[in-house]
Amino acid sequence: MPSLYFTYTRGKDTANEISVDYGKDELMPALSMGERRAMYLLYILFDLERIKTLAITGVDKYLVIADDIADSFDYKNKYAIIEYLNDLSQIPNIELLVLTHNFDFFRTIMSRLNVARENCYIVQKNDDDTLSMSQFKYRNDFFNKVIINSIKNGEIGSDSKKKYLISSIPFYRNLCEYMLREDEYLKLTCFLHLKSAPLDTKTLKLSDLWGIIAPSFGLNAFNIVHDELYIDALKRNAAVVSAYHGDEVFLENKILISMAIRLETEMFLESVLLANGHTNFESTSVQTREWSTLAKPYLSFKQKEIIDSVNLMTPESIHLNSFMYEPIIDMSDWMLKVLYTDTLALPTHV
Repeated sequence: MPSLYFTYTRGKDTANEISVDYGKDELMPALSMGERRAMYLLYILFDLERIKTLAITGVDKYLVIADDIADSFDYKNKYAIIEYLNDLSQIPNIELLVLTHNFDFFRTIMSRLNVARENCYIVQKNDDDTLSMSQFKYRNDFFNKVIINSIKNGEIGSDSKKKYLISSIPFYRNLCEYMLREDEYLKLTCFLHLKSAPLDTKTLKLSDLWGIIAPSFGLNAFNIVHDELYIDALKRNAAVVSAYHGDEVFLENKILISMAIRLETEMFLESVLLANGHTNFESTSVQTREWSTLAKPYLSFKQKEIIDSVNLMTPESIHLNSFMYEPIIDMSDWMLKVLYTDTLALPTHV
């Protein structure tokens, strides 16, 4: 294996030039974190090239494990690393195992290396500190392949269809924002925050939701046997999601329970503010945080702690679009379930 040396030169005048060679041990303390990673990668590449030579000649079989390698580089280098991994995967006698926390890197690896769906898994830490592993199915555009395909025919009779419909709200809201449809954007915001205008969140029905999104996105006529209040459908489905203990990862479950956490918190904060003489406190931005700041003098320590967690964990889970939903993928189910249970108990923590 080669050894790397860096030559440090000082002075422009050749006669007075000072040149010193530094080896790895001497150089490492003076390098930045990025430079250290680059140097470390060079040593890894030397070793991999040696392995490639041995594998091609049939000397032995090798398992190469790439563990969170994408987090060490910028995007330009990240794609170079993916191409190198692709080259490795084509060599006989080399098996490749890629581990990552980065959802974008995962999807790119699946696409560029043509990884079969049955070879993709996700590992989650459970609330009892055990680990569970299951197949990971989110390969393509979740909004199109899962959400739209499930509800576009307008047949929303079952709770599973209602769950898809409710979890579609953040996506449709983002699309309305991008399309400059401010009226629809503001109306859909009333499903994510407790509002009285332009719509009253507490009186909204599922049919009202369909009436907003169907004209803009070409959905079929709404066909439902039992229309109901949006909040009732949200709470009932959140309770089902909270009680589910399977290993599968369902993005729609995480979105829905995050929405329920937010609305339960805002209903609690509204009651606290009204009980303490506040009458006009609707917000046009970061409503949950603004309300929690207003209500803070009236809250117990435990209530503040729970609401701080709501402000910390739920925004990335709700304000998402069909491309950037990595934060909610990376969050364990049980964390949201525990927070939902805590949110329901907010009035009792006095």
